[in-house]
Amino acid sequence: MTEVQKHYDELLARHYSWMLGDYESNVQKYMDFFRTHLLVPLLSRRAIDLGCGTGFQCMALAGMGFKVEGIDRSLPLLDELKRRSKGHSVRAVQGDITEFQTSAAHLPVEIITCMGDTLTHLDSFDKVASLFDKIYRSLEKGGVTVLSFRDNLRELKGAERMIPVRSDDRRIMTAFIEFAGNHVIVNDMIHTKEGGGWIVEKGSYKKLRIGAEWASRQLERCGFRIMWEGTEDGFTEIIAEK
Repeated sequence: MTEVQKHYDELLARHYSWMLGDYESNVQKYMDFFRTHLLVPLLSRRAIDLGCGTGFQCMALAGMGFKVEGIDRSLPLLDELKRRSKGHSVRAVQGDITEFQTSAAHLPVEIITCMGDTLTHLDSFDKVASLFDKIYRSLEKGGVTVLSFRDNLRELKGAERMIPVRSDDRRIMTAFIEFAGNHVIVNDMIHTKEGGGWIVEKGSYKKLRIGAEWASRQLERCGFRIMWEGTEDGFTEIIAEK
């Protein structure tokens, strides 16, 4: 079990959907994103979502007519996706996203997404570059990949390293960020109200500091054409075509 998988399975998984806000609103947000960029089924209608979590992108793609495979290491997150995706064209698969070709039922596919902050969870820049190459080889001609990752290139100082994630009357989540060369160390702390007091859970894991320029250059090295690049809520978003 990797450090990231352990952190998710032992801490984040049971708070994951709450942490990211209303589930249906998130699905609609991604559906709007795909429609805005004209990412509609045109070829095989097959899609793969790498690091799918509980399935915001999976459900958005399925709602647009794609047949989707969502791949993630975390069984608790996949179990939630399976519950939510009943009646939809979604297959939840436990697997390492860097070896997704061995888990996929059908290749090549029309679209491969890797969104949220999944890419930064990989062990090294070499693994990210290798994943880009595998994505390229697994797409149909004219297929696209959609990537997003948090921009952690600017080093935060002092109190700005303490980031409020979400809170309500029963749960409070904060993250404290440390910068260490090509990585950030994320220290998550979640307070949950139980009875008359608060229970505290905490854990840490490392993430890569990936930049848009580096990612675009690696995609072009594989043969991709960058169709669009932008930022939203601190995330870099890239759409590239084979």
